[in-house]
Amino acid sequence: MMESVIDDDYGMRGKSRWISEAIQSLLKLGNYVNYIKNEAVISPKLGKHQTIKIPADTYKLIDEAITAVKKEQPRLEGLQSRIIRTSIMQRLLRKGV
Repeated sequence: MMESVIDDDYGMRGKSRWISEAIQSLLKLGNYVNYIKNEAVISPKLGKHQTIKIPADTYKLIDEAITAVKKEQPRLEGLQSRIIRTSIMQRLLRKGV
């Protein structure tokens, strides 16, 4: 991921902005709920935790997405993390990484 952040000219400190943009892009898709529901199938095991700062407007979008996913999959857990991971993976996949 960091390679892509740097390649996209966000620099070493642009990770949070890159991820926020990835979240916004994912949540603009009409079928984003399907991507989030199936996230566990496509995501590799991620062993390293990262700290990011998410702007309030993006966090509001995440909350709305959590509500939308819960309507379809009420038993699905860890939705905030799932949304963030799915957003990162989709941004990387759509870029062709």
